[in-house]
Amino acid sequence: MDRFVTDISDAEILLVTRRLIRSRGVDGFDLDDVAIKVRTTEAIIETHYTEKTSLLRAVKDGVLEDLRFALQNSVIGVEEPAQKIYFICKTYRSFANKQPELFRLMHRPELKTEEFAEEKEVCDPVVQIISQIAGDDHAVSASRFLASFMYGFCTMEIDGSFRLNGSVDEAFEYSLRSYMSGLEGAKNLTFL
Repeated sequence: MDRFVTDISDAEILLVTRRLIRSRGVDGFDLDDVAIKVRTTEAIIETHYTEKTSLLRAVKDGVLEDLRFALQNSVIGVEEPAQKIYFICKTYRSFANKQPELFRLMHRPELKTEEFAEEKEVCDPVVQIISQIAGDDHAVSASRFLASFMYGFCTMEIDGSFRLNGSVDEAFEYSLRSYMSGLEGAKNLTFL
């Protein structure tokens, strides 16, 4: 390296890290790789992010903010709560398919924090929309069901795990219709 850059910004580090995650996955690089890409040293990177985990958390926060913005934009002008959920789910799936490594990054257990503030900013609006359909008493449970479905479906899709014949798009549409049709009726069901 001919000349080191010493006044590197967080934004530059985060941008390079996102690119490395997209191309190599979270486990495919280290802080030295980031330093090389921004023409600096690992020691200088460590003055911004003491370890790779703190760097990945910062990238995750940015990814969650981008996702929140995309989900919010997906329902602009949409009045019906069920349609809002539909567009939010389609946007989430599209994000997972276009940026699978960033999708995986969002769900890494070691990057979870106690506060869950960033995740709440993404999830709270969805819970509020679901409460309009399922009622306040069932909104959190219904939201957890939707989140687990979306995470599982998207993970299986980007990993190539759907092996049965038929269209994955049709399966997604069917699953969403089934979820939405069950939301209203589920609040009145009781089991032993």
